[in-house]
Amino acid sequence: MLEENKIGFNLMYALRCAIQSDNLPQIVKIFAEHEYLTPDSYFHGGSSALHYACSIGAIDCVNYFLKVCKCNPNSTSSQYGMAPAHMAAIHGKLDIISLLHEFKADLRQVDNEGENILHKAVLCGDINFIQMLTKVYRLESLLTLPDKNSNVPVQFLQELVNKGLHPKQLSKDTPDNTLPELLSYLRAKTEEYPTKSKRYFYQLRLLLKNSII
Repeated sequence: MLEENKIGFNLMYALRCAIQSDNLPQIVKIFAEHEYLTPDSYFHGGSSALHYACSIGAIDCVNYFLKVCKCNPNSTSSQYGMAPAHMAAIHGKLDIISLLHEFKADLRQVDNEGENILHKAVLCGDINFIQMLTKVYRLESLLTLPDKNSNVPVQFLQELVNKGLHPKQLSKDTPDNTLPELLSYLRAKTEEYPTKSKRYFYQLRLLLKNSII
Protein backbone atom coordinates (compact mmCIF):
# COMPACT_ATOMS: atom_id res chain seq x y z
CA MET A 1 0.00 0.00 0.00
CA LEU A 2 1.24 3.48 -0.86
CA GLU A 3 0.54 4.85 2.59
CA GLU A 4 3.22 2.69 4.15
CA ASN A 5 5.80 5.41 3.44
CA LYS A 6 5.73 9.17 3.96
CA ILE A 7 5.95 10.07 0.27
CA GLY A 8 3.10 7.72 -0.51
CA PHE A 9 1.00 9.12 2.32
CA ASN A 10 1.47 12.72 1.18
CA LEU A 11 0.60 11.79 -2.37
CA MET A 12 -2.51 9.93 -1.34
CA TYR A 13 -3.53 12.83 0.90
CA ALA A 14 -3.22 15.22 -2.04
CA LEU A 15 -5.32 12.87 -4.16
CA ARG A 16 -7.93 12.59 -1.44
CA CYS A 17 -8.19 16.38 -1.14
CA ALA A 18 -8.55 16.69 -4.91
CA ILE A 19 -11.35 14.13 -4.92
CA GLN A 20 -13.11 15.85 -2.02
CA SER A 21 -13.27 19.07 -4.02
CA ASP A 22 -14.02 17.19 -7.28
CA ASN A 23 -11.03 19.04 -8.73
CA LEU A 24 -10.65 17.19 -12.01
CA PRO A 25 -7.68 19.20 -13.37
CA GLN A 26 -5.74 18.40 -10.19
CA ILE A 27 -6.75 14.74 -10.42
CA VAL A 28 -5.53 14.54 -14.02
CA LYS A 29 -2.26 16.24 -13.02
CA ILE A 30 -1.63 13.82 -10.16
CA PHE A 31 -2.18 10.74 -12.30
CA ALA A 32 -0.08 12.17 -15.16
CA GLU A 33 2.86 12.84 -12.83
CA HIS A 34 2.65 9.48 -11.03
CA GLU A 35 2.08 6.72 -13.56
CA TYR A 36 2.22 4.01 -10.90
CA LEU A 37 -0.80 5.55 -9.19
CA THR A 38 -4.16 4.22 -10.35
CA PRO A 39 -7.78 4.84 -9.32
CA ASP A 40 -7.62 1.44 -7.63
CA SER A 41 -4.86 2.65 -5.28
CA TYR A 42 -5.99 2.25 -1.69
CA PHE A 43 -6.63 4.86 0.93
CA HIS A 44 -6.14 3.99 4.59
CA GLY A 45 -9.17 1.96 5.67
CA GLY A 46 -9.49 -0.05 2.51
CA SER A 47 -11.08 2.18 -0.11
CA SER A 48 -9.82 2.87 -3.61
CA ALA A 49 -9.90 6.33 -5.18
CA LEU A 50 -12.88 5.25 -7.29
CA HIS A 51 -14.83 3.99 -4.28
CA TYR A 52 -14.05 7.12 -2.28
CA ALA A 53 -15.14 9.40 -5.13
CA CYS A 54 -18.41 7.49 -5.39
CA SER A 55 -19.07 7.79 -1.66
CA ILE A 56 -18.78 11.59 -1.64
CA GLY A 57 -20.48 12.19 -4.98
CA ALA A 58 -17.47 13.56 -6.88
CA ILE A 59 -19.14 12.95 -10.22
CA ASP A 60 -16.50 14.53 -12.46
CA CYS A 61 -13.83 12.37 -10.85
CA VAL A 62 -15.95 9.24 -11.13
CA ASN A 63 -16.65 9.95 -14.80
CA TYR A 64 -12.91 10.43 -15.41
CA PHE A 65 -12.03 7.20 -13.61
CA LEU A 66 -14.59 5.23 -15.61
CA LYS A 67 -14.26 6.85 -19.03
CA VAL A 68 -10.58 7.80 -19.26
CA CYS A 69 -8.91 5.47 -16.77
CA LYS A 70 -11.18 2.57 -17.76
CA CYS A 71 -11.83 1.54 -14.16
CA ASN A 72 -13.95 -1.51 -13.52
CA PRO A 73 -17.39 -0.22 -12.41
CA ASN A 74 -17.80 -3.45 -10.42
CA SER A 75 -14.43 -3.19 -8.66
CA THR A 76 -14.30 -4.80 -5.21
CA SER A 77 -11.10 -2.99 -4.19
CA SER A 78 -12.57 -1.79 -0.92
CA GLN A 79 -13.31 -2.91 2.60
CA TYR A 80 -15.62 -5.97 2.73
CA GLY A 81 -15.49 -6.27 -1.06
CA MET A 82 -18.00 -3.49 -1.60
CA ALA A 83 -18.62 -2.23 -5.14
CA PRO A 84 -18.58 1.47 -6.11
CA ALA A 85 -22.39 1.39 -6.30
CA HIS A 86 -22.52 0.17 -2.69
CA MET A 87 -20.47 3.16 -1.55
CA ALA A 88 -22.74 5.52 -3.46
CA ALA A 89 -25.86 3.89 -2.02
CA ILE A 90 -24.68 4.25 1.58
CA HIS A 91 -24.50 8.01 1.05
CA GLY A 92 -27.57 8.40 -1.16
CA LYS A 93 -25.67 9.44 -4.31
CA LEU A 94 -28.24 8.62 -6.99
CA ASP A 95 -26.42 10.56 -9.71
CA ILE A 96 -23.32 8.44 -9.11
CA ILE A 97 -25.33 5.23 -9.30
CA SER A 98 -26.85 6.46 -12.57
CA LEU A 99 -23.38 7.13 -13.96
CA LEU A 100 -22.11 3.72 -12.84
CA HIS A 101 -25.13 2.11 -14.48
CA GLU A 102 -24.27 3.88 -17.75
CA PHE A 103 -20.91 2.16 -17.59
CA LYS A 104 -22.58 -1.24 -17.12
CA ALA A 105 -22.19 -1.58 -13.36
CA ASP A 106 -23.97 -4.62 -11.93
CA LEU A 107 -26.41 -3.09 -9.44
CA ARG A 108 -27.31 -6.56 -8.17
CA GLN A 109 -23.77 -7.26 -7.00
CA VAL A 110 -23.23 -8.35 -3.38
CA ASP A 111 -20.23 -7.78 -1.12
CA ASN A 112 -18.31 -10.29 1.00
CA GLU A 113 -21.10 -10.21 3.60
CA GLY A 114 -23.74 -11.03 1.00
CA GLU A 115 -25.21 -7.53 1.27
CA ASN A 116 -26.74 -5.99 -1.83
CA ILE A 117 -27.27 -2.36 -2.79
CA LEU A 118 -30.53 -2.14 -0.80
CA HIS A 119 -28.79 -3.32 2.38
CA LYS A 120 -26.46 -0.37 1.82
CA ALA A 121 -29.23 2.06 0.88
CA VAL A 122 -31.05 1.60 4.20
CA LEU A 123 -27.99 3.13 5.88
CA CYS A 124 -28.79 6.35 4.03
CA GLY A 125 -32.30 6.13 5.46
CA ASP A 126 -34.05 8.04 2.68
CA ILE A 127 -37.35 6.57 1.46
CA ASN A 128 -37.32 8.58 -1.78
CA PHE A 129 -33.82 7.36 -2.59
CA ILE A 130 -34.79 3.73 -2.03
CA GLN A 131 -37.95 4.18 -4.10
CA MET A 132 -35.90 5.52 -7.00
CA LEU A 133 -33.43 2.64 -6.77
CA THR A 134 -36.11 -0.03 -6.80
CA LYS A 135 -38.32 1.52 -9.49
CA VAL A 136 -35.85 3.04 -11.94
CA TYR A 137 -33.46 0.10 -11.90
CA ARG A 138 -36.06 -2.60 -11.19
CA LEU A 139 -34.38 -3.85 -8.05
CA GLU A 140 -37.51 -4.87 -6.13
CA SER A 141 -36.39 -8.49 -6.02
CA LEU A 142 -33.39 -7.50 -3.89
CA LEU A 143 -35.82 -6.69 -1.07
CA THR A 144 -36.25 -10.43 -0.52
CA LEU A 145 -32.62 -11.52 -0.85
CA PRO A 146 -30.89 -12.18 2.50
CA ASP A 147 -27.28 -11.49 3.38
CA LYS A 148 -24.97 -14.05 5.02
CA ASN A 149 -26.70 -13.43 8.35
CA SER A 150 -30.05 -14.35 6.73
CA ASN A 151 -31.29 -10.76 6.93
CA VAL A 152 -33.18 -9.17 4.05
CA PRO A 153 -32.75 -5.36 3.85
CA VAL A 154 -35.68 -4.52 6.14
CA GLN A 155 -34.43 -6.98 8.78
CA PHE A 156 -30.93 -5.55 8.45
CA LEU A 157 -32.38 -2.09 9.09
CA GLN A 158 -34.49 -3.36 11.97
CA GLU A 159 -31.45 -4.80 13.75
CA LEU A 160 -29.58 -1.51 13.41
CA VAL A 161 -32.53 0.44 14.80
CA ASN A 162 -33.05 -1.98 17.69
CA LYS A 163 -29.39 -1.56 18.67
CA GLY A 164 -29.44 2.22 18.16
CA LEU A 165 -26.71 1.93 15.55
CA HIS A 166 -28.33 3.47 12.48
CA PRO A 167 -26.36 6.53 11.25
CA LYS A 168 -29.42 8.73 11.76
CA GLN A 169 -29.67 7.60 15.38
CA LEU A 170 -25.99 8.29 15.94
CA SER A 171 -26.03 11.78 14.42
CA LYS A 172 -26.26 14.52 17.03
CA ASP A 173 -26.43 17.30 14.46
CA THR A 174 -29.36 16.01 12.43
CA PRO A 175 -31.78 14.03 14.61
CA ASP A 176 -34.28 12.16 12.46
CA ASN A 177 -37.61 10.52 13.24
CA THR A 178 -38.30 8.93 9.85
CA LEU A 179 -36.86 5.49 10.56
CA PRO A 180 -40.18 3.96 11.73
CA GLU A 181 -41.74 5.23 8.49
CA LEU A 182 -38.91 3.70 6.47
CA LEU A 183 -39.29 0.38 8.28
CA SER A 184 -43.02 0.31 7.57
CA TYR A 185 -42.45 1.13 3.92
CA LEU A 186 -39.80 -1.56 3.45
CA ARG A 187 -41.83 -4.15 5.31
CA ALA A 188 -44.86 -3.51 3.10
CA LYS A 189 -42.82 -3.60 -0.11
CA THR A 190 -41.00 -6.76 0.94
CA GLU A 191 -44.23 -8.56 1.79
CA GLU A 192 -45.94 -7.62 -1.45
CA TYR A 193 -43.07 -8.68 -3.70
CA PRO A 194 -43.65 -12.24 -4.99
CA THR A 195 -40.81 -14.70 -4.46
CA LYS A 196 -40.06 -17.90 -6.35
CA SER A 197 -40.40 -19.97 -3.21
CA LYS A 198 -43.82 -19.81 -1.52
CA ARG A 199 -42.37 -21.50 1.54
CA TYR A 200 -39.61 -18.89 1.85
CA PHE A 201 -42.15 -16.11 1.32
CA TYR A 202 -44.31 -17.52 4.13
CA GLN A 203 -41.31 -17.70 6.48
CA LEU A 204 -40.32 -14.17 5.51
CA ARG A 205 -43.79 -12.84 6.33
CA LEU A 206 -43.65 -14.48 9.75
CA LEU A 207 -40.27 -12.90 10.45
CA LEU A 208 -41.48 -9.47 9.39
CA LYS A 209 -44.69 -9.82 11.37
CA ASN A 210 -42.73 -10.61 14.52
CA SER A 211 -40.24 -7.76 14.07
CA ILE A 212 -40.29 -5.04 16.70
CA ILE A 213 -40.36 -1.46 15.46
